Amino acid sequence: MMTTSSRMWCFLLFTVILPIVPTLTEVVSSVSDCNEFLLDAKPPEIPDILNGNNILDQNRYKPICQTYRNSKKFLTLYDIENRIPVFSAYKYTGETTQKRPETPWMIEPQLEDRDTNNMRDEKYLNQACDYDYKDNKDYNRGHLFPACHAKDPNDKISTFTFTNIVPQAITFNSGSWERMETCIKCVLKNYCFNNNNVLEGFVVTGSVPSGDNKLKNRVNIPSILWSAFCCYNRNNKKWLASAHWGDNTAESEPIFMKTKTLNELYQELGIKVFPETSCPLSETVADYYKALPKTCQCLLPPLHTSASPTTSATAFPTISTTATTKITTNTIPRITAPQTYCSIRPYIQFLGHLTKSGLRGCFDLCGNRFEALSSVRTMSRETMQCYRLCRRFFSGVFTGIHHDY
Repeated sequence: MMTTSSRMWCFLLFTVILPIVPTLTEVVSSVSDCNEFLLDAKPPEIPDILNGNNILDQNRYKPICQTYRNSKKFLTLYDIENRIPVFSAYKYTGETTQKRPETPWMIEPQLEDRDTNNMRDEKYLNQACDYDYKDNKDYNRGHLFPACHAKDPNDKISTFTFTNIVPQAITFNSGSWERMETCIKCVLKNYCFNNNNVLEGFVVTGSVPSGDNKLKNRVNIPSILWSAFCCYNRNNKKWLASAHWGDNTAESEPIFMKTKTLNELYQELGIKVFPETSCPLSETVADYYKALPKTCQCLLPPLHTSASPTTSATAFPTISTTATTKITTNTIPRITAPQTYCSIRPYIQFLGHLTKSGLRGCFDLCGNRFEALSSVRTMSRETMQCYRLCRRFFSGVFTGIHHDY
C-alpha cells in the first residue's frame, strides 16, 4: 500500500501532466496488437512471463503500445507488481536530431482502474511515478528504449514515460551501459540496411527483477539489464545480431561490456530474444568494431582483465609505471570530446576518473579535450600514467606515437 505522501506525489504529477500531454499509450490485450516493432512479428520468449504471444499472467504483465500524438512508437511489456517494464522493443531507423528533449515524465492512466470517473491518489498503485525516483543518490531513471536511439523529437519525447524506465545504478547507467548504447547505435546506423536499402534494426532491451530490492519500498530495482539487436546487412547479404547484459550495480572505474551472442544470452538468462527468425545465434558483430570511429566506443582497451560471467564486462587494468619513462613522439593529437547525447557522459566520466586519480594536469576541462605534451621526451610517473590511461581509453587514437620503452 502506498503511503499518503507517495500517493499525493503521484497524484499531483498526473494532474499536472494529463491536460498538456497528447495521447500517450495504449494498453492492448496482446503483444501481437503492436507487433510492428518485433522482427517478423515474433515477441521474445521469457521464462514464466511470455511464451509466443501468450502472456502467462495477464493480470500482472500488461502489453503497452507506446503511442504519442496518435502515432505508435514502441512496444513495452510492463510488470504492474514490480512497477518496472519487462522489456521495451523498438525499431532503429536513424536519427534526425540528437538533442535531448526537455519534457515532463509521463504516466500511463490505462494501467489503473478505468471504471472510476474521478482522479484519486490511489490510482497509481500499478506503476512508478516521480516520487519513487526523487532524491535518490544511488539510482536514476534508466531508459530501456533510450532517447538517443529515437529518430525525431516526438519519438524521443515518447521514451520519457515511467513505463519505459527502471531504477538503474547511476554510474552503471552513465558508464558501461551508455557506452554499449553508443556502440550499438553506431553498428545499427552503419550496417543495418534491409533489401530496400532502408535503415532498419530491431532492438529489445529488458530487465531481470531482483528478489526484494526496491525504491521507496515500491519499485523493484532490477538485478540485471540486458539488450539485444538483430538486423539485415544488405551489402554482405547476411543477418547480424549481438547481445549485452550487465549487473545493475555501481561502477567504480570505466568498464566496457563484452559483446555476446544470442545463444549466450539464452544460456545466461533463459531469454530467446528473436525466436524463429533468421538472426544468427552464435555470431556477434565484434569484427565490425575496428572499422567504426573511435567515438563509437566499441573497442576494448588493448589490455584488459576478465570480469565475472554475470557482469559480462571488462574493466580498465591497473597500471604500473616506473618513476621516469622516456618516449619518442611525433605529433600527439588532441582528443575532442564526442558531442552527442549518448557518448558525451562516458567521456566526462573518464575525465572525472583521472581527476580522482590525482591526474589533474591530464586535461583541459574548459576545452573538453585531453592535452598531451608532445614536446616532452621524459615524462614523470604521474604524466606517464595519465598518458597510458588515455591511450587505452581511446584505443589507438594516438597514432603518431612511437615507443622506445
